[in-house]
Amino acid sequence: MAEDLKKLLTPGSVALIGASEREGSVARPILLNLANFFKGEIFPVNPTRETLLGMECFPSAAAIPRPVDLAVVVVGAPLVPDTVEECARAGIRGVVIISTMFTRGGAPDRLLLERLLEVRRRFGIRIIGPGSVGIIRPEIGLNTSFLNVNPRLGNIAFVSQSGELGDATLKWGIEAGIGFSAFVSLGWKVDVDFGDVIDLLGDDLSTRSILLSMESVRDARKFMSSVRGFARSKPIIVLKPGRFPDSAAAAVSALEDPWGDDEVYNAAFKRVGVVRVDEAKDLFNAAQVLDSSYVPAGPSLAILGNVRTVGVLAADLLIELGGTIARLGPDSTDRLVKALDDEWNGKNPIDLGGTADARKYRDAITTCLDDPAVDAVLVIYTPHATTIAEDIATAISAFSRGTRKPVIVSLIGGEEMKKAAAILHEKDIPTYGTPEEAIRTYLQMFTYKKGLELLYETPEDLPIDQAPPKNHLKTLIKRALAGGRDNLTPEESMTFLATYGIPVGPGAGPGHDDDAHGLYLAMDRDRDFGSVIRFGIGGIGRRVFRDCAVGLPPLNQTLARRLMEDSRAYTMLRERAENPALAELERIIINFSNLIVDFPEITGIDIDPLTVSDASIAADHALISLGPAAPSAGKTYPHLVITPYPVRYVMPSRLRDGTEIMLRPVRPEDEPLLFELFGSLSERTETERFFSPIKDWTHQMLTRFCNIDYDREIVIVAELREDQKRAIRGVSSLIVGAGQTSEFAVLIHDDYQGRGLGWKLVDVLIGIGQERGVEEIHGTVLTDNIRMLALLKKLNFRASKRPLGLTEVRLRLR
Repeated sequence: MAEDLKKLLTPGSVALIGASEREGSVARPILLNLANFFKGEIFPVNPTRETLLGMECFPSAAAIPRPVDLAVVVVGAPLVPDTVEECARAGIRGVVIISTMFTRGGAPDRLLLERLLEVRRRFGIRIIGPGSVGIIRPEIGLNTSFLNVNPRLGNIAFVSQSGELGDATLKWGIEAGIGFSAFVSLGWKVDVDFGDVIDLLGDDLSTRSILLSMESVRDARKFMSSVRGFARSKPIIVLKPGRFPDSAAAAVSALEDPWGDDEVYNAAFKRVGVVRVDEAKDLFNAAQVLDSSYVPAGPSLAILGNVRTVGVLAADLLIELGGTIARLGPDSTDRLVKALDDEWNGKNPIDLGGTADARKYRDAITTCLDDPAVDAVLVIYTPHATTIAEDIATAISAFSRGTRKPVIVSLIGGEEMKKAAAILHEKDIPTYGTPEEAIRTYLQMFTYKKGLELLYETPEDLPIDQAPPKNHLKTLIKRALAGGRDNLTPEESMTFLATYGIPVGPGAGPGHDDDAHGLYLAMDRDRDFGSVIRFGIGGIGRRVFRDCAVGLPPLNQTLARRLMEDSRAYTMLRERAENPALAELERIIINFSNLIVDFPEITGIDIDPLTVSDASIAADHALISLGPAAPSAGKTYPHLVITPYPVRYVMPSRLRDGTEIMLRPVRPEDEPLLFELFGSLSERTETERFFSPIKDWTHQMLTRFCNIDYDREIVIVAELREDQKRAIRGVSSLIVGAGQTSEFAVLIHDDYQGRGLGWKLVDVLIGIGQERGVEEIHGTVLTDNIRMLALLKKLNFRASKRPLGLTEVRLRLR
């Protein structure tokens, strides 16, 4: 399936079904784009023509004598299902449907769409569209769109849902000189969705950044999984209109579902490290500067330029949007005073003076970059009769290397700044026509940094308590549903909360304790993202302040704290620097999340008020709403878009010598244990697993092992106790891909080799692969790793020697 989608986006041959050279037809510009630029084979299909634009024309897809990777369908909507079926029967594995008008009397033609989906299910053919603008891949000259554009090759991929907005945004980017690795228009997303395309672009070596123009997602779980898999290495930036209910409702067409709760989408983007922008031009501004290895360490910006008022205006916007003016240290102040000939007032923004030359710019930038309090530098230049813009740009361009702090530039002056801007662009220094653009881009860089921190975060190692007794609660829900009830009574709801360690009232309400605060903690079921948690100021303040922080379960300690920090309630609670209630509230939110995870039948919970004081926290009132659990479609948690920790893979075991071990999936909290494991390996063992010794294990490297998406990867660790301390002494991993091959790897600590641990870890992976529907697992082993190859042979793996001293091992599971 993944290979089919890969061919769809990178085909070697294309058939245009409904091809035409008639002026004014949609098919003509598509045929011209293919004929003029595509490097592969082109097969026009039209039963009424023998040739088109000098190319042989075929009466049907079945008549094409050679294999076809992609079909572009431009026929009337009623003919589309039969046309796609004809393509599938001819062996074509992917189609892009340009055709529109899948409506009847202004409403969606559900019968026509269902026929199309039935073809998809029956033959497994992958479909982009209907209503797609097309696909553009400059590297191979592919342009299946009807747009009169020919974007230059670059490293930015643009994936759009809306045809009109995608068209306009693509043209804007081309006019701005942006190069593209890919443009994909998804249309109505009956099959291929954002998650599918992100999976492919994440592995695409020519793509550095991924831009999304999104109205809604069809498969939110797949979207979250694919983004989590690649956001660490490739910035993902989204433009999503419809931030307010009225504007979103007005834009939805008859064929579309509503665009969704914007607060929930925002929470989802934050959770997986996606940067959201508000304007089309910000998509490309952000894409050009967001690099996971080149982001500011914090929000503090040094601003310098040759016009004081422009610097102050930039500082105003920075503060308004949540940034910080850097406070320069004494050493920096002394250096700047000398460099600026005692004309500076000692403040940031730094006024270099109207006549500032290249030397002053260079010295000021160097000083700011050297200051530990500065996270990045904004350099502003406005034309002056005594200076030459190109000289200033050349001085600034020297800072393109040798520093990991970002330097961004604003050249004010329009056309006369073109040459200076070109000098900076050549050195990959972000350059903008206004300070406002530069400030917004800087804050997007910082937002991306915070998003990466959330992905890399290692939560404090909290004690893992035994799961609360749940069977009596399941019985309670089953009895309520059988009786036709759609909610529990307040008393039954309080029983649920108490069982999960959430204190229940009556507490000292806000009216009885001057230091008490009334909050709310709620859960509801979002159409796109399943169960969501909401938190904020409760009671009347809930309506007045509209305080609503949103999070997606499951939550750990770090995520619970982030949820609190996103609310106005947190500011209120932090009025006293050391509020003892904060840690307890964090624990309650985690328990609340665990309750939601365990009961897919719960469709809503409302705790209001949740009374918080220095002395106690208590839920004074709660109501739980019920509904039948959604069909799982093979998913263990159908009500969640992020898979929680898979407890079902936790299993106690023993080695051959009787040593007790615990085999379990890895947790983010395991980073210190993995650091100790990798640091205690012999060079031989390290080389056998990673093919070369690794000198220093960084935080980022370790999080790739322990902070994973359990939907697409499983890492099993073998935990035991050594000298009364927890230790990990074995690790096995399986990159899961249902219906295809999956890669596995195993590592055993030197002291535990030959004791049966490797056998157990590989056997667990085989079982997980079978459960997930994997057809085959494979791995690569050094040929001289005799013991591992002997073990795998006993487990019925087939071995094939490869060059460079490597052996490939495979095991069929189905």
